[in-house]
Amino acid sequence: MVLSLSAGNKAMHLMNVYADDQHRGINLIAAHADSLPELDYMARDFNCHSREWDEGVPNHPGAAVTLLETAARLGVEYSAPVNPGPTYVSRADKNIWSVIDLVFIPPADVLAAAPLRDQLLKGGSDHFPLSNVLPLRQNVEKITGRTLKEDAEVPFFQQIEQGIPPLRGQFQLDTPEGVEWDKPLGYWGPPDVAPAAIAKLVDSIPSASGASVSPKKTTPKAPFTVHGPSHKMIIVNFGPGNNVPGPHWEFVIHGLNHALQQHERKPRLQTGSCNYGGWSLNFDEVPNEGDLNVVRGWLIASYPDLARSIVADHPMSKSYLRLIGVPRYQNALQELTLPSDIMGALDKSPLAAHINLAAPPQLVKESEGSTVATAYFDIWDTSTSARARCLHGKRVIALGHECFIRGSTPQVGVPMCQKCWKWGHSTHVCRENHRCAICGQPHHTDEHRLHASCCQGQPKNDPPVPPTPATMPCPHKHRCLACRKEGHSVSDRKCKFWYARFDRKKIEALYAKYNPK
Repeated sequence: MVLSLSAGNKAMHLMNVYADDQHRGINLIAAHADSLPELDYMARDFNCHSREWDEGVPNHPGAAVTLLETAARLGVEYSAPVNPGPTYVSRADKNIWSVIDLVFIPPADVLAAAPLRDQLLKGGSDHFPLSNVLPLRQNVEKITGRTLKEDAEVPFFQQIEQGIPPLRGQFQLDTPEGVEWDKPLGYWGPPDVAPAAIAKLVDSIPSASGASVSPKKTTPKAPFTVHGPSHKMIIVNFGPGNNVPGPHWEFVIHGLNHALQQHERKPRLQTGSCNYGGWSLNFDEVPNEGDLNVVRGWLIASYPDLARSIVADHPMSKSYLRLIGVPRYQNALQELTLPSDIMGALDKSPLAAHINLAAPPQLVKESEGSTVATAYFDIWDTSTSARARCLHGKRVIALGHECFIRGSTPQVGVPMCQKCWKWGHSTHVCRENHRCAICGQPHHTDEHRLHASCCQGQPKNDPPVPPTPATMPCPHKHRCLACRKEGHSVSDRKCKFWYARFDRKKIEALYAKYNPK
């Protein structure tokens, strides 16, 4: 079932799915994918097992491949819950469980709007409810609230009371054969009821004269910012190099809720999981700074050995930016510009107070043979893009050159399949045979020395060619499977395809050049 939520001429499309153990539902969606709208949400019981979402499953069957490919065609991808675990538990035997309830959302929302397995709402069901908070699309208009003035409420209800009884007498709702569809007006009702009567009642409502619109003032999110997880969550990190404690969640939930109750704080911890390099703690309402201090105090008291490195705070959003006009070389010796050079330039900039890097910058040259590059960098930001707005359009001096900050999009790059070693699709949707990244023969790359024909020797040749000793690496030169040049493998960053890994069109152009059909 597809539910469309409309506002004006815009719409969001949500799909509810049930597939039996013969995968009829999955096959039906795949067969009609071209006639379906681009989705904002697809979820429920798919009855499909795969190692992609269930660690207890050893394989990735064809139905799962079809499901992921169809989801990609519909503009969504699988989003793992923030608290992973079974979504189905047998009522007869609690030891029988699986992950078959799945959620698919747009790629940009996979991290920010990941679902939550809600254990409190499970009750007696054998399935865990999965809940999401989805952001509205930017092209969906937000509808403002409409309220009546106090002196207009009584006349408003009096007019409804006066108008309804005459209409009620004319409706014969217990006579289905007397009901027909009036297509031009979009009205279900008996043919003898004039739609003008309903229009008259609607026109009598004092919405124009007695109602007031109360618009909600919001700061729009910048297009280059992606929201982080829910602010009902607290992210706990234990410092670099430290092992994340494997918590006993009943102890953590009971201990934190007891501490919050003692300090007369309102939020209560509902669930916890190991995520984001630490813990994610999910509360029933948004914790404020006082609540955060109680949580920090309990963590320090409970884990004194890690007290100096414990950081507990709200998750933040992430903004994606780029620095254009960066010189590709540091000097006349043509030493390549490094991410550390860009980080140094940003640190020395007057804008440094607004820059909290989420990862080292990525440098990509503008074109083949160009001496100019673009540095892509991500920063931690507020949900209203406050930091990114301060940086956008500003100037930074990098290696003596004037560069400018612009908005960007998440630089996830073009995937390279680790099965057939082709750019453009990920491993879990690949239908090709396994190939070796070194020689292209049908075996795993880590089995190259055992099965590659080049290392087996040629005893029938004249003179015979001895096999390569087992203790030596492969000494033979091979052509790259992508650019067809010798001296490197397809997985080597020397390959030209690696320089285009953030641009799908460039990847396609390189394939057309080096691998013409």
